Amino acid sequence: MKLDNKGWGLPATLATTAIILFLLLIAVYYINKLYRDLDYDMTSTEEILDMGKSEEEKESKKDNQDVYINEKYYKGKEELLYNATKYYIKEKGIEIKGVVTVTSEQLIDNGYIQPIYDDVDNSLCTAYVNVFYDQTGATVISPVLRCSHYRTS
Repeated sequence: MKLDNKGWGLPATLATTAIILFLLLIAVYYINKLYRDLDYDMTSTEEILDMGKSEEEKESKKDNQDVYINEKYYKGKEELLYNATKYYIKEKGIEIKGVVTVTSEQLIDNGYIQPIYDDVDNSLCTAYVNVFYDQTGATVISPVLRCSHYRTS
């Protein structure tokens, strides 16, 4: 079988790839712009709906608006509680019979964690961790975090 030099070479392949990437970049830009405009349009609609309301009603709506909750921040604090409780139980040699509850105060007093504060208003959060064995005999460590703007579900 004889090879011929017909077909795509490296320069043609790179040029085609560059063109496709450029078109993809343009598409992403316009999709992003579409979503930003859609969000802006929704805000405008809410302002139009509020036109007939008194100033007092508008202020109460502002007070009741949802604040942004950074789930990642709180999940990180729950993971911190989980790990601290694991080490606390192990180092203190606590025997698990039924459900053992470890409070955040115990973990703070023993130097396992620092106090946990709410990400939104910086108020002090309370927490506890339940430790027990499940039906299979595996240890379950279940942290519960309670802040002014977040509660473990």
